[in-house]
Amino acid sequence: MAARRERRPDLGTIQAFTLGREPVSPLPVARIRFAELANGQETALARASGISMAEVHRRLADSGSATLALDGETIAGYGWVQYGMVRIPDLRLAFSLPKHHVYIWDCLTLPAYRGRGVFPGLLRHMLDVLSRQGIVQVWAAIAPGNVASQRAFAKAGFRLVAYTDGGVGNFRALPTAAASPEEAALLTASFSA
Repeated sequence: MAARRERRPDLGTIQAFTLGREPVSPLPVARIRFAELANGQETALARASGISMAEVHRRLADSGSATLALDGETIAGYGWVQYGMVRIPDLRLAFSLPKHHVYIWDCLTLPAYRGRGVFPGLLRHMLDVLSRQGIVQVWAAIAPGNVASQRAFAKAGFRLVAYTDGGVGNFRALPTAAASPEEAALLTASFSA
């Protein structure tokens, strides 16, 4: 009898990517180029993401950066990187990242560009930039039921290192067998109810 894969669609996941010394190979996407947010693109990012200009500036001032997937000058997708302290207001959760660790969050491929590999390509570009900055560990959390994001992170090379359980004010990480002992300890300490 074949072994069944455990499937827990009701729980969110935490993904990790450990960067080495080698450059991260890109995942090219037809007609799309990837670039860090440049001066003058803040308004377009606010419009594409549905957040205010004040929020874009707050994120940038709070040790964050944004990466764009661009079709010409049109934003096809985006993703944010957080350095240092991570705050997830919806869950009433805040935690500090160790030095050389970052958190990827609030990523989106705009509807007209979905199904073309934009998100995995964006993630690989982000990983390449982060590796050149000396980052060694990249983290991301995926909301329960977001199977498309789970697939994109897997295609980009991330590992499922924990399931999430609980909710607002009562959130914890349940490390998987794929988590290293160091990752499991960090997850357990950072995300305990």
